[in-house]
Amino acid sequence: MSPIIAEGTRLVSINDENEQFWLDAVYRNTLFWIGLNDVEKERL
Repeated sequence: MSPIIAEGTRLVSINDENEQFWLDAVYRNTLFWIGLNDVEKERL
C-alpha cells in the first residue's frame, strides 16, 4: 500500500473549475489542501 493511501489521503490534480466543483461535492465536509505552483511564471 502506498504511503499516501496508508495515511488516508488522496492525491489529485485539478485542471479546471468543473473538477474543483466535483471535489467539493464528493468530499464535502472534508478539509483539503491545494498546493499551487507558478510553473508558467518560473519556468521550472
